Amino acid sequence: MATVGTDAAQYTQAATFRAALARFSRRVDETCRRYHLTTDQYTLLVMIKGAPGGLERASATDLADRLHLSVNGITERLQRAEAEGLIRHHRSREDRRVSHVRLTAEAERRLDRAFHALQDDAQLVSTLREALTAFTSEQLVATASQNDGRRRRSLGLDR
Repeated sequence: MATVGTDAAQYTQAATFRAALARFSRRVDETCRRYHLTTDQYTLLVMIKGAPGGLERASATDLADRLHLSVNGITERLQRAEAEGLIRHHRSREDRRVSHVRLTAEAERRLDRAFHALQDDAQLVSTLREALTAFTSEQLVATASQNDGRRRRSLGLDR
């Protein structure tokens, strides 16, 4: 029985989207493991490599803002990535108080392979795209907000 204001078709759309998202997440997890990255590392490396303006560098604050995480949570991820030799810190030339992170050659190699493996999976991308087109933009924002909040709470990273 559907709740007030929500019909069965909306639940079917949500279930279809969730199933496609689960397949996508599983594929990302498997691909990351193949290239010796965690999904969090993959996301972090993509955010650094794909920084606005093509700079291929980011500060902890930039990353926290883009990933909707606390600066402390990002700092911990950056420390782990640095310990694994995936990133290096560099002082900003413009403002010596600011530190940016860049990918190491090893991180570039792993990221490039994982990224292209995922991009080459046309069927996966197509499935996710089809599931997304069934939603209105308002439904997508609501779903993303719910997922983001649950994930932050589960990781203890709420601001």
